[in-house]
Amino acid sequence: MALSLEHDTPMARLGEVLDLAAPAISNLVDRAVQARLIERRPDPEDGRAWMIRLTRSGLAKQKEAITGARELNARLCNGFTDGELEIVARWLEAVRSNFPKETA
Repeated sequence: MALSLEHDTPMARLGEVLDLAAPAISNLVDRAVQARLIERRPDPEDGRAWMIRLTRSGLAKQKEAITGARELNARLCNGFTDGELEIVARWLEAVRSNFPKETA
């Protein structure tokens, strides 16, 4: 969901968005390239970096994933008021900010 068909995304930025370290994002990108969901191209401005772009097949899978995520969110939120969900969101944000990802 962090990629678009129209725009290349720096591989490092994708790692930041997904909160993955370099080895993990490399492995994920390798598998997605093999599955023909994304294309990896050299960054024209940085010879050491890579740019990532969805393929048409990847875009179709992205649309399926978005639909599935919306359905799951609806099920998870069923029976809770907006106020209750705001408390859960605030608690999750506190967990994220109080326990930042360790970098090694």
